[in-house]
Amino acid sequence: MTTAKKSPKPHHRADRTRDKIIKAAKHLFARHGFAGTSTLKITERAKVPHSLLFHHFTNKQNLWLAVKAFVVEKENKKTDILPDTSLPLTEFISELTQRLFHFYQADPELTRMLNWQRMESHQQKGLGITLSTESRRWIDAFAYYQQQGQIDSTIKPEYIVTMIGGIIFSAAFDPNVFLQDSASMQAYLNFCSEHIALMLSVKNKESLGN
Repeated sequence: MTTAKKSPKPHHRADRTRDKIIKAAKHLFARHGFAGTSTLKITERAKVPHSLLFHHFTNKQNLWLAVKAFVVEKENKKTDILPDTSLPLTEFISELTQRLFHFYQADPELTRMLNWQRMESHQQKGLGITLSTESRRWIDAFAYYQQQGQIDSTIKPEYIVTMIGGIIFSAAFDPNVFLQDSASMQAYLNFCSEHIALMLSVKNKESLGN
């Protein structure tokens, strides 16, 4: 007597469909950018009905944001990009710059998407940094250090997140004659983390005021 195979539960099927759309979109967005990728091409690659893309994501812009969130979530399952806030500020920033640098380098398709984002964001609103769950975590982390008196309270946490993301992305992907080997790159990351921590610290503000 054979046992009939159980059909996947509806929510499992929906999750699989959503993941297929995200993976197909990631591949095409990386190669053709936002404007150059049609929703029809995405669903053809994912092998799902076109209507399901809009059912899961409403529009192409939401799908673009979902692809980025998917990559971050996948990486965080291995090692959280955001370090523990129990660390002293200098160690937190040092660890954050290291993890973020390796995160950017680990996924070439995400890199290409972010480069497209740089070129297309002035034409397509909402492709860049948004107030997502992940960005809120980062903002809350720096707000915590402000509450602990380690970061100058006059600095907006949103500015800190934007600055660190820009500096480390640039280090990971912008060609630089001074950063051609791993030792030089590591020295540069150390330089960045040390000076970011110094710039943000309350002690630095107090010393400048004297």
